Amino acid sequence: MSQFRIPLPIINTPDKVQLARLSYVHFSHPNLDEFHQFALDFGFVEAARENDTIYYRGYGKDVCCYIASKSSDAEKHFNEAGYIARTEQDFLKASQLKGSSPITPNPAAIGGGSFVSLVSPSKLKVHILWGVEERPEPNEVVTATELHKGGYNTALEKTRKGEFQRFKVGPAMVHKLGHYGCLTSKWDEDVAFYTQNFNFIPSDVLWEERDGEEVDALTFMHLDQGKEYSDHHTLFLSRAPAGFPDEHRIHHSSFEVEDFDTQLLGHEYLLGKSYKPIWGVGRHIFGSQIFDYWKDTSGFAIEHYADSDVVNEDNLTGREKSDGPASMYIWGPVRPEAELASHLADRQARVASRVPANCGESARWIRDDQPTPLCLEPETTVVVVGAGPSGLALGALLGRMNIKVILLEKDTEVCEDPRGIVVNGDAVRISYQIGIGEGLTKRIGKDIGVLNFHRGNFRQSPFMSYDIREDWLKQSVSNNITQFQPNYEREIRAILGDFPSCQLRTGCEVLSREVDGDHTIIEYLDQSGARHSIRSAWLVGADGKKGVVRKKFLEPEGIKQEESEWSYVGTWVAANLKITDPTPESHPEFPLWKLGYTPEQVHEAFWPTGFHFCNDSKRPQVSGRFGPPNSGFWRHEYSVEPEDNLDDVEQHFWELFASWMIIPGSKFARALRKTTVEFPRDCIEVVRCRPFTFATKVVNKWYARNTLLIGDAAHVFPPFGGQGIATGIRDAQALGWRLAIMSRMGSSLSPARRERILTGWSQERRHGWSVSMKATKLNGSIVNQRSWLGGLVFRAWHRLLWLFPGLARYKTNVAFKDKLVFTHKTCPDGFFVEKLGGGVKIAQVWTRRQGQGPLLSDGAFFRNLAHLSLLVLVRRPADHDSGEVARILKVADLPGEMLTMEDVTFYNIHRSYAEGAADVSAEGREAYYPCTAKELVGEGITPINRYDATAVQDRFPASVKYVLLRPDFLVHSVAKDGDELLRNLGLAGEYFS
Repeated sequence: MSQFRIPLPIINTPDKVQLARLSYVHFSHPNLDEFHQFALDFGFVEAARENDTIYYRGYGKDVCCYIASKSSDAEKHFNEAGYIARTEQDFLKASQLKGSSPITPNPAAIGGGSFVSLVSPSKLKVHILWGVEERPEPNEVVTATELHKGGYNTALEKTRKGEFQRFKVGPAMVHKLGHYGCLTSKWDEDVAFYTQNFNFIPSDVLWEERDGEEVDALTFMHLDQGKEYSDHHTLFLSRAPAGFPDEHRIHHSSFEVEDFDTQLLGHEYLLGKSYKPIWGVGRHIFGSQIFDYWKDTSGFAIEHYADSDVVNEDNLTGREKSDGPASMYIWGPVRPEAELASHLADRQARVASRVPANCGESARWIRDDQPTPLCLEPETTVVVVGAGPSGLALGALLGRMNIKVILLEKDTEVCEDPRGIVVNGDAVRISYQIGIGEGLTKRIGKDIGVLNFHRGNFRQSPFMSYDIREDWLKQSVSNNITQFQPNYEREIRAILGDFPSCQLRTGCEVLSREVDGDHTIIEYLDQSGARHSIRSAWLVGADGKKGVVRKKFLEPEGIKQEESEWSYVGTWVAANLKITDPTPESHPEFPLWKLGYTPEQVHEAFWPTGFHFCNDSKRPQVSGRFGPPNSGFWRHEYSVEPEDNLDDVEQHFWELFASWMIIPGSKFARALRKTTVEFPRDCIEVVRCRPFTFATKVVNKWYARNTLLIGDAAHVFPPFGGQGIATGIRDAQALGWRLAIMSRMGSSLSPARRERILTGWSQERRHGWSVSMKATKLNGSIVNQRSWLGGLVFRAWHRLLWLFPGLARYKTNVAFKDKLVFTHKTCPDGFFVEKLGGGVKIAQVWTRRQGQGPLLSDGAFFRNLAHLSLLVLVRRPADHDSGEVARILKVADLPGEMLTMEDVTFYNIHRSYAEGAADVSAEGREAYYPCTAKELVGEGITPINRYDATAVQDRFPASVKYVLLRPDFLVHSVAKDGDELLRNLGLAGEYFS
């Protein structure tokens, strides 16, 4: 027998855990309010509500048949299914199964009693329940659609005489949960898990022929009750296809309604509410149910069914060959999964004449072999999937370069749950280049200030502090911003409208990718359900670690995230808190009012500035402020230890964190020395509290042909260095200008040259990721120090070092200076010439022209982000020779207008000449010169601590006159005279031609 076949017959035996029935399913929804309205319209009744969880019932015996929780990460999730054990002995038997959780009390909203939790091989969770209360069985059907209902008259038998059937459109009221099912990449193991541990028996099995072998592909399983009849299937398992990206994926959950009339009336009711039907109404073959599938507001499939088969031990397992979609129904609409899209050329051959309202004027509308028409859109240059920080950054940068770009985002609104809270390093500088720098410290976030490292918690004095308010990076703007991610995304979304070439489309679900020569065809559904097809030169996946571009399109080609040289996997709980300051009016008994404290001073006392890494050998923790000034946001993260019980994560958080909110009264006044002062609990709102599993991973390849990955789609970090968002923004900047140059070169760009450019980009980004990873490792190794003795020695040594300010500054500079330097060893195909001074980053200072106000030098040096830039260091008047530069550029003849005279900046670094005290030509007045700190203060600008006005020229030898720059702040090469500049321009041209 094939190893891929179920060893039939499966026999139920007394040693297995006997389950009485399926009771409930539990899902998490990003928008609980939206789902709640859908649930009522679907036919559920709200039974209870606790915090961010709603419990729904039908009119059957289960107190609850559907649990809906608010998602803590703005993603949708299937959490678990709950089964009732037949006897207490069976329940206790379940508690002894391998991997079973401890016996835990059930919420009253489920019916009380207790549960144990188990996980299948594909990580599908089940709860086994005992001692739950039950509702009384109803005497009659609960209906919202019947006005009067008599018997059913058939052709040969008329039982309804003199009565009239009268109905109305309304919700199809749910009786009970019938079944659920999933696709699983561990099908054989899952089948064994359910059939060997429990009384699951396959009712029917469908097999397919693969490589000449019969492979079981789908099974419908019922709970065996001996002679007693039970539903044809409570659970179905479908074998996932090759290349399936997940261990399992929930297919649908299904709920029983009274009859066919109820279903059709409910169908009309849901249509009238503008919900999205998936498939139905029709009748299945296996189970015989009349079915009607819908998409809920989170995108989960959910079914009404009626008239299902019931089976008992006398029904033998059926096994037959699958006939594809035809095996699934005897009548009904064409099954959506069977509707395969044809090649674009085939579609265009069947073009119809009219254009629907949701297509642009230049788009075309066709009917293909699917029931929904397809909108063929005009070709674009770049499609970006995902509008998080990295995708939005790329879209905005391409928009600034006037490159046609379309961003497809599955969510309709910005996710209000702040996940990443830091933008650091040159990602802050890039944010100014994007166009949102002005809002960084006003509407988005604030300077992080000081990184403090403590023993235990932030109430202890730090043993080491990194003051990163100084300009360690030589970029003249903040080194580190603690930001509110929803505002960061909103700021970029707000400026996208300034770029005619850029479009953001929300509520879009990407369905497929088709490679068409050197282009890609993307098909997606918009939020109205209309299908669209776009042909694009480039496809960029910025849709996160679970996004469709890598998971569905590239992993089958062997591109996947892998562990790096620093392997870290850990589970932490991340809590976002919103702090409201107490006042004398809201909390008159708070003891600090008598000492003259203001609400603001209370906040400073309990919620200290900066960010705090708390080293504890038993449980490391990280804590600190984030978000705009005075926003009251606080992030607290702590490691999850093996003994932790996270059934109630928020309660667990308070068990650990509550003591941090208590300060001995002696810290405030002698009069309070025998008391403690506790920050009012009702002033702390837990916005989000959930566990996350962090890892350090990066893709083994960043692209395949013209499909590329950036951000979390390419790499993931633990949170210790705040590098996740920043690295994604760097990915976007480094890719954007390359896409612009290659797109403008068009057909003159050979495939071999394009491959070298992308290889160079991926090598540079891999090295950039490695530098970011090492910064993460630095913080992580300190906070995660688990050795009691090692931690003691480390802390003692650094307390000693920090007694000497000079040593503290030196250590801080070593830790936070810009370490991103490219070499031909790390990036052999990178776009720079190491031996000619390339591969380093140019500093940023404040600069100005005579008679003009100060400007950050990036704005002066990089005026066209789709071009290279040339910086001429003017050390004496003769160096400002624009005619000579124009001659050199003409001779160089770079491809694709990569560099023109409009991209040349003369930068006057000779102070007397720069300040205009001497004779200055009209040409000289067009030069920029660096602003001193004194000048900035005079202009009302507060320079960053230790601002360095000479930072630009200090990076180069005194002999350097010309600096060839890339748009991402990197130096390609330097030259001391015109001949060397011509040589360098030739090398740059050769790279792209």
